[in-house]
Amino acid sequence: MEYDIDFYKHFAWLRKVNLHSNSSGESYQERLSRLEGDKESLILQVSVLTDQVEAQGLKISDLESSLVEHQHKLNSTEEMLQQVRHFTDLTSC
Repeated sequence: MEYDIDFYKHFAWLRKVNLHSNSSGESYQERLSRLEGDKESLILQVSVLTDQVEAQGLKISDLESSLVEHQHKLNSTEEMLQQVRHFTDLTSC
């Protein structure tokens, strides 16, 4: 199944860049050089964002583990409280 994707709809800045390039009298070589620089910049940004996503993923995993541990502690505490209540009920009779 093939879809027509309107890149300009999703990336409005791309239309502005292309319109600016065509109307500014920029030569093909200048435009190519600028686009290569933009590409390198985007590659670096993707790399930084990928590292950040990985770091956030590790933090999420740590928080999930901590949550499970605290849930176990809470369950144990509730169990002990029930035992104390039961013992108190037995001794007050």
